[in-house]
Amino acid sequence: MNFMKCYFRWDEQFIGGTTYIKIDDGYATKQIVVTPNKYIASNRKDEEHHFYLAEGLLDANEIIQYGGSEISEKQFYDIWNEYRDGLIDKWNVTKGRFPIGLEVEGIIEVFYPQGVIVSIRKTKLVWLITKSVKIAQNQKIFIHDTK
Repeated sequence: MNFMKCYFRWDEQFIGGTTYIKIDDGYATKQIVVTPNKYIASNRKDEEHHFYLAEGLLDANEIIQYGGSEISEKQFYDIWNEYRDGLIDKWNVTKGRFPIGLEVEGIIEVFYPQGVIVSIRKTKLVWLITKSVKIAQNQKIFIHDTK
């Protein structure tokens, strides 16, 4: 199966929900589990499961062999956007507090293929930085436009 861009879903027995995953060039770039009482997504830290994103090169045949099925981009984004829309008010407040170009201090939480997630100190914010990031000891990281 060609892995340029594809989407899958499967029942997640360990967590007790359904997992949806977006794969680009063989690597997971977005993942979300829908459980009866919450979403666990790759872009927000969950208390129990942390940042929930599959690691390494993925094998579509293995996903299908273990009960997964390919879904459409629309099916994936219907779930992802429902989750995202529940957070849009918080996101808009965050964008107002931390405009593009603002100097911030934070801790790198995770490196993803599409960017770095940084926790901003003294807040509960976690930010995905996808462009032009300085990362070195005692250097500053700037938030840039992620469009």
